[in-house]
Amino acid sequence: MGLIPDETISEIRERADIVAVIGQHVELKKAGTNHKGLCPFHQEKSPSFSVNGSKGFYYCFGCQQKGDVFSFVMEYEGKSFVEAAESLAGQLGIIIPETGVSSEQTALRRSEKSQMLEINELATEFFRAQLLGPGGEKGRSYLEERGIGAEQSEAFQLGYVPEEWQLLTDFLQARGADLQVAERLGLLKRNKSNRHYDFFRDRLVCPIANTSGDIVGFSARSLATGDAAAKAGGKYVNSAESALYKKSKQLFGIFQARDAFRTAGYAILVEGNFDVIHLHEHGFGQAIAPLGTAFTDEQALRIKRLVGQAILLYDGDRAGRAATLKALQVLLAQDVSVKIATLPNGEDPDSLVGREGPEALSQLLSRAQPAIEYFIHEVWVRADRSTEGRARTLNEAAQVLRSISDPTQRDFAVGTLATALGVDEATLRRGLRRALQNLRERQSSHKNPQRPQGAPTPDNGNNNGEIAPRRPPPELQLDIICILAEFPELLAEAETQDVLSYLTDMRLRDMYTAAKEGQPMLSVTDDPGIARALLSGAFAGVTSPSHCLSEAAGTLKSAQRKKELAGLQKKIEEAGRRGDSELERQLIREIMLLRKQVD
Repeated sequence: MGLIPDETISEIRERADIVAVIGQHVELKKAGTNHKGLCPFHQEKSPSFSVNGSKGFYYCFGCQQKGDVFSFVMEYEGKSFVEAAESLAGQLGIIIPETGVSSEQTALRRSEKSQMLEINELATEFFRAQLLGPGGEKGRSYLEERGIGAEQSEAFQLGYVPEEWQLLTDFLQARGADLQVAERLGLLKRNKSNRHYDFFRDRLVCPIANTSGDIVGFSARSLATGDAAAKAGGKYVNSAESALYKKSKQLFGIFQARDAFRTAGYAILVEGNFDVIHLHEHGFGQAIAPLGTAFTDEQALRIKRLVGQAILLYDGDRAGRAATLKALQVLLAQDVSVKIATLPNGEDPDSLVGREGPEALSQLLSRAQPAIEYFIHEVWVRADRSTEGRARTLNEAAQVLRSISDPTQRDFAVGTLATALGVDEATLRRGLRRALQNLRERQSSHKNPQRPQGAPTPDNGNNNGEIAPRRPPPELQLDIICILAEFPELLAEAETQDVLSYLTDMRLRDMYTAAKEGQPMLSVTDDPGIARALLSGAFAGVTSPSHCLSEAAGTLKSAQRKKELAGLQKKIEEAGRRGDSELERQLIREIMLLRKQVD
């Protein structure tokens, strides 16, 4: 869905009864010209949430949340503006026209989406009936083994499908459903004879609801054993991607968790469906999970809109810790306040609660560490102390820190990490810059494999797509810039030694001048070779950087004087040929003076 026309937005706003929309979620009572109720956005005992129906506006005197019918749906259901408009339009029977699409096509697409929702509801009804019926013993036994009772089974509308090939197909056909639409939803497949058959077989089925409670897809766990398990096609399978279901955007348990988000003030992010259900069973109703894929920006944004804070509670094995680090970066990039609760090695949330009870998990959550604190104590401190191990961990730190979008928070995080490591911030920042540069180079190498010999270089917009190779700067001059980049406190000493006068490469002169003015050296160059040299840390381990600077400056000074001597010698020879003895004597005096300086 692209841009929604202004007139359609106005029509939705005019026709939507804000009291009715909010009243679906909040108990409102008439209070003069307004309606009042308990605020859905924060905990309170006395109602301070006011809705003005005539003006289409709400306001909470407790937490200052305010807005119109669109902002309520966005805030309460964690939707974008377009999603909120679509939801309200659907309730009101308003068709939102799509850019470049005829009204007939739009109506057909809306009709198909409605059919998809209806078929998913029918499938949920079927799966649920199978679980509770005489053929559902296998599914009920599995739930009993996992410690999941009737209440949560009902809350998540759990179902079961026996090991049959056409039970759902026959059910949908009997209900008059369009089997082609069911096929597009991934509920049905076709065999070689072009006949439909059921996709889910011998599985415990978990319906996936969006924030409005609509069933958009299914996630099903195989209950097959032995040889049948190997043929089942994976322990978990999900619905096919469709107009309703995008796996990267959905979170399992998000609809069931909404009320708990407001009570607890944070989400618990776990790895699997049954981790979610089991935690809900034991009172942790704010638990949610991605659907078997890497955690995404869209999922993090949904959490941000709905609750804004999250505790990561991934499995306590190596894979779980790696997934924690990746999810952590995604959440930080979306400005979600995130903490990490660390499970013992080999433990998962389900097993911990099952063995030690909910109190143990409550204590674990209460000890959850802020993101950087977790990184310091659980990643850095436990890192391999070898050079390679520390470099690898520094790369991880660079990835985490660059994910923090707020500059103030990022600076605070760097300071915290530097304090914990016992190093000054400047040293740490240099190490992080090198790690980040190495990371970028690896990523660039992965995306752009080495070109065959003779292949053209990439086009940068110059010389008809051919880039003339850049002349590398004089090595000794570059060494001086690298020393000053690594040890900026030597800049005053460089000034005393008049280093700028020995820098003949304009790129290096500009970088030196930038440093004098308090700017980053890399901000004034786009030469990758120079940038790579600065970030390499070639002088990081020298015992006397001041001596290195003096040695380099002295060598450059001597080279410059020798060049001047050669020039004067040439002038003397020219003066002699012309017979200008006076100039010849003057130039000889200058050479003698200059030779004393060189020697």
